[in-house]
Amino acid sequence: MIKKLFLTLLFCFFLTTSVWGSILDQSYSESNQGDYVQLRYTATATIKVGQTFLAGITGNLTSCKFYIQKVGSPTGNIFATLYATSGGAPTGSAIATGDNVDVSTIGSAAFEVKEFTFSTPYGISSGTTYAIMLEGDYTPSTTVHVRVGLDSSSPTYTNGATYYYGTSWTTQAWDTCFYTYVSLRRIILIQ
Repeated sequence: MIKKLFLTLLFCFFLTTSVWGSILDQSYSESNQGDYVQLRYTATATIKVGQTFLAGITGNLTSCKFYIQKVGSPTGNIFATLYATSGGAPTGSAIATGDNVDVSTIGSAAFEVKEFTFSTPYGISSGTTYAIMLEGDYTPSTTVHVRVGLDSSSPTYTNGATYYYGTSWTTQAWDTCFYTYVSLRRIILIQ
């Protein structure tokens, strides 16, 4: 009997598989968009634009999405960054930086939901406030930049707000259209 139990447990151990999957954690839908902020509009205004959010899931941040539109023909990259917060506001240097996205691949005819991935996912904790931001390395310009969609008329995301950075962090009573995705490790036991 013990031998049979041992063989069954050994068999189950070898058939146990770890699967990673990303699920939506926090969001503020693009259906709320009625306004925008220009990313890298000047060298001292809106160099970083995004949203603070209260993580609802403990796991690894794998990607985020923003509702954006290109203006003119900027050249360079755009990427997402994650910041810790203090008193609800972003603070310090980025604690995670996402992969570069060529800014020329962003549409100019209309706003679009664009995904930004973190090749090295960052561990976030449920109940902690973070700031998910967009940044770029293209030359700041009032005529060639990226618009980041937001809701300035009736924002309803209660666990954060829009922040932008020029020479210091500034907030508005707005909500940026965003999505955050977190991976969870699931153990699947095949019998």
